[in-house]
Amino acid sequence: EDLALIREAEALYEDLPRGTIHADLFPDNAFFLGNTFTGAIDFYFACTDYLAYDLAIAMNAYLPEDGPLDVTNADAMFEGYNRVRPLGQLELEAMPTLLCGCALRFFLSRAVDALDESQSSVYTPKDPLPWLRLMRHHRHQMEAA
Repeated sequence: EDLALIREAEALYEDLPRGTIHADLFPDNAFFLGNTFTGAIDFYFACTDYLAYDLAIAMNAYLPEDGPLDVTNADAMFEGYNRVRPLGQLELEAMPTLLCGCALRFFLSRAVDALDESQSSVYTPKDPLPWLRLMRHHRHQMEAA
């Protein structure tokens, strides 16, 4: 039954452009010189997936985890990306779902990390709740559209 839901979701976006993506482009994995992106590290989650999904991950990663939800950085990232690689109509339509889906991904992965007592004492789990907030925000945006 769960696999059927996954297959339905995949079928909705089977025509989205795919390629190699970083899949974890958070501020601590990206380097800038002024406003120019100069490099990335930590390719542990790199894979072949939707190119727009990588953008959605990065847009969410640059939203504040606490305080007011300021989308200035995410909007700037969207505009900059779109200047270099213009998103197609299907990608634009899928973006709200991709934003919500990647927020769910990081909420769940952080929740699992927080509950995993076998983790090394060197590792400090990150709070999953900001990602729940983002997921709810994106879901609300989708419902309002």
